[in-house]
Amino acid sequence: MITSKLIEKINLYIDSEISLQDFEDWYLNQLPLLLVSPSSDMTDLVATIELGLAEIGSGILSEDNFRRSLHDAVLELTIWLNYSDIQTLTSTGTQDAPFTQIISHDFTTPGVSQPVPS
Repeated sequence: MITSKLIEKINLYIDSEISLQDFEDWYLNQLPLLLVSPSSDMTDLVATIELGLAEIGSGILSEDNFRRSLHDAVLELTIWLNYSDIQTLTSTGTQDAPFTQIISHDFTTPGVSQPVPS
């Protein structure tokens, strides 16, 4: 699924495990897949990436600020997807909601991330 792969790549970039160039190259190769079947839940994330890459290229945005905006967008998307799953499961009578680990990145120490307690 393109959503999970995209989030995985974003997290690698946020944690400085891949470079901006590596992330951008991968993203641009995946862009046709995102455009062929755009999902409403991915729209904000794709917009954040597109705007961020353009602003970095223009010298408007720093890489640290781009990482922060990606982090916020992924966190918002993950929360929305979890809420959507819970709503679907409760409406069908199932009580157990799926667990998705949300990663919280410590921007004071580059490359450090910790699970957020649920």
